[in-house]
Amino acid sequence: MFYFNDFLAIVVLLSFLNLVYPYKLTNVWLIIVVTILASFVWEYVALFIKAGAIFDFIDVICYFGSMMIYIVLLYFLDGKINTSM
Repeated sequence: MFYFNDFLAIVVLLSFLNLVYPYKLTNVWLIIVVTILASFVWEYVALFIKAGAIFDFIDVICYFGSMMIYIVLLYFLDGKINTSM
């Protein structure tokens, strides 16, 4: 299958959360947690919810690649990244 939609999933999710969430998601650790939670729900919980769903490790790799694209875009647009815990 094609993985382009999986590759953009986290960028779209985090961008949407920035629209509806009162604070901008700029903390790298929060972005990592959101990515892990989304990966867990989309790849594991979906097995129990959607008939015919399968676990695909390449999807998880694409989600984290998408997260890295978001962090790089955040760095180039804002000029800084919040790495504090």
